Amino acid sequence: VIKNAAACELTLSKYMDAKTVDIIEDDPIRRITRYAVPIGPIASIIPMTNPTSTVITKALFSLKTRNAMMFLPHPRTTYATSEAVRICNEAAVKAGAPENVLQCVNPDRKVSDHVMHHPNINLLLATGGPSMVEACYASGKPALGVGAGNAAVIIDETADLDEVVGSIILSKTFDNGVICASEQSTVILDEIYDIIKEKFIKRGVYFVEGEDKIKLGNYLIKDGHINADVVGQNAIKIAERA
Repeated sequence: VIKNAAACELTLSKYMDAKTVDIIEDDPIRRITRYAVPIGPIASIIPMTNPTSTVITKALFSLKTRNAMMFLPHPRTTYATSEAVRICNEAAVKAGAPENVLQCVNPDRKVSDHVMHHPNINLLLATGGPSMVEACYASGKPALGVGAGNAAVIIDETADLDEVVGSIILSKTFDNGVICASEQSTVILDEIYDIIKEKFIKRGVYFVEGEDKIKLGNYLIKDGHINADVVGQNAIKIAERA
């Protein structure tokens, strides 16, 4: 709920007054006028990690630029994504947008491939795994892709250690760390390593070591890839399964 509200309110407040259609810039001295026109329809791939907040954000972008959008949900989160699209579409139509300006299709690879290559689709927005993003780029259509994040944070002696530790914990515990910008690894200089580790432990962070570390690693990584069953799960559930 917090993430959905943030996606809606932050996107709306940032772009509400931005010019996105018709004349967006007029320079009488250079005699240059810039126009923005709708490019749609747009096909948008939605990841299972953010199946509703991504819909809200992209729906606002498409409506602000007067584009229709077709959403392609992840098979694991079809219901959540389709409900988010339905709610956004109803709100858009109520505000004066055309009927079915926002639509959701069945999460089938053949259907997705058909949509991405359809001659009436003019732009692809891909948020998801590397293979899906690469498929969009290879479609021959204009595409904007955002792949999976793997953010690392480096901590040195100049940092505010209490603030850094608190920020990392807050980032990783919010929505079980599925946000792409969440820190996935931490690199700490030797001279402050023990201090940082102690601050993490004081705040309830558990360091997995020994045989438990091996068991956890074997569960997290399957055939060289992240086990999809751990995505979005809390630490206790992952530990129990490992």
